[in-house]
Amino acid sequence: MITDLFKKISFKNLSLNGKLYFMEDNNMKKISIILLALLCGAIFTTALAAEVTENRQTLTGSSLPRIGFTSYAGIGGGAGATLNGEVFPMAGVSSGIQFTPWLALGGYLSAAPLSNFDQADFGLSIADQENGYFLASGAELLITPFSDKMIHPMFRMAIGGISVGYLEDNDGIEGMDSAVQERFFHAALSAGAELNFTRHTNLYFRAGGRFSGNTGIVGLGNGELSGFEAEIGMRFFWKTLID
Repeated sequence: MITDLFKKISFKNLSLNGKLYFMEDNNMKKISIILLALLCGAIFTTALAAEVTENRQTLTGSSLPRIGFTSYAGIGGGAGATLNGEVFPMAGVSSGIQFTPWLALGGYLSAAPLSNFDQADFGLSIADQENGYFLASGAELLITPFSDKMIHPMFRMAIGGISVGYLEDNDGIEGMDSAVQERFFHAALSAGAELNFTRHTNLYFRAGGRFSGNTGIVGLGNGELSGFEAEIGMRFFWKTLID
């Protein structure tokens, strides 16, 4: 009798499990069918909406032309030198609109240390304070004639401002809390070459002069941050189309 009871229980469990698996399988099939139907409906609705938008009547009587523009973003690094010949590392980013293949207008941001930082030893003593730096930003104009050639010239003019100062740690806890700085006029002019690396990426090298209207903050002489600078970097391009 015990054996028969185990057989009945086992058979019942097997039947129950089989029923559960069958129900789960049916549920998965139903969910798959519903998802497929929703996807087809979304595709059909999108296509229909696009057709309605394309053929709808407007006050002007015709659809507006497509508007497109090309944007660029750049990143680079290099070195600069003061009027006294002291050299320091630099890094910068930029972004803007490429109006034509040879003309672009955008904004830039560049930074450089002027002394050693608490967590970094640059071997610099341009500023008489630790954690000294400058941060320049403004507008840039790029001219790249013969840009259809693989290697072509590149000219850059930048104008904006430069913040010069140092960071402070007021609470004694690791990390800087505030900045003591002043803002001055900044301009730069450089020339170089650009390489069409891919359809959407260019490599460049440029060198030129920098003018800074800084006064005697952090022990610097008037205009002492003016000098020579050189940079190597990349520019990335993408097109935005408004239909």
